[in-house]
Amino acid sequence: MMMKKTHNPSRTRRPLAMLLACLLLLIPLVFTAPVSANTKSMRVITFNINADRANGSVAGISSYMLGSGADVIGLQEASWAETSITGPNAQKAGGEIAEATKGVYSCYTGIPDLPFKEYGWGWRNPIFWKTSEYNWITGGSYMISEVKTNKFLWDENRIRQATSADYNSIVPNPIAAPEGRAARIVTWVVLEEKSTGKRFIVANGHMPNPLTGLAYRGTQIYYDRMAELQREYNLPMICMGDYNTTNLSPFTNNGYTTAAADGVDRILVKGVTAQSSVVDSGVKAAFNSDHSAVHAVVSVP
Repeated sequence: MMMKKTHNPSRTRRPLAMLLACLLLLIPLVFTAPVSANTKSMRVITFNINADRANGSVAGISSYMLGSGADVIGLQEASWAETSITGPNAQKAGGEIAEATKGVYSCYTGIPDLPFKEYGWGWRNPIFWKTSEYNWITGGSYMISEVKTNKFLWDENRIRQATSADYNSIVPNPIAAPEGRAARIVTWVVLEEKSTGKRFIVANGHMPNPLTGLAYRGTQIYYDRMAELQREYNLPMICMGDYNTTNLSPFTNNGYTTAAADGVDRILVKGVTAQSSVVDSGVKAAFNSDHSAVHAVVSVP
């Protein structure tokens, strides 16, 4: 006698139940993983220390930097003795600040790439970073303008790393008397976060005096070189400095946003997340500067 097979629903449900249980165990692994586990917040500061008056504030500025908790700092008008004028008004504040903070910060000026002893005073735009947190990968510097020959150092087709050979092809562009004493430059570095391996570019610039009418042109040159660097390295960008203009359209029309600002002092970012900002105007009176220290907290995704 042939027995009729009957369907047992529990046999079908049991494998399905086991499958659903496995899927439920996997769901927390997918959706509860910390999104920001590999993201590090960092504090960035830009500060024009006003080299003419900063010599008497070296200890204060150094202490301010060390106490700020900043990961990356860009100074403008920071002078180094070996390239500055001599005599009773010799400027050397930048070099002394670098020496005073070297236990915590590494410093890069890029100046060996530029013939400053011949083409301008010793104002530099150094970039400092916490030695314990970041590796220096590479860097450089280039001139926006200099005063000995009253010319811009730029090439309409390609902004190049400045070397003495470049002076054979610079394009005349007169700079008015208020520019007076100092070449305007941009310094840049590629840094790597030791904890995450993420790399990014930091640039620090000082544009021509606004009374020359050339600050915006300097900003265009600043951006052009940054665009070239981004094409070369394909990395997130942090571009800070004293722009001497509030018209930053070369940057803002090309994907940059403002992470922090106070007048002409700005921190602009691209491919970087801006989280918060602070303007510290107390440094003006404390350190004889005519600029505030501008802070931004950012992260590299």
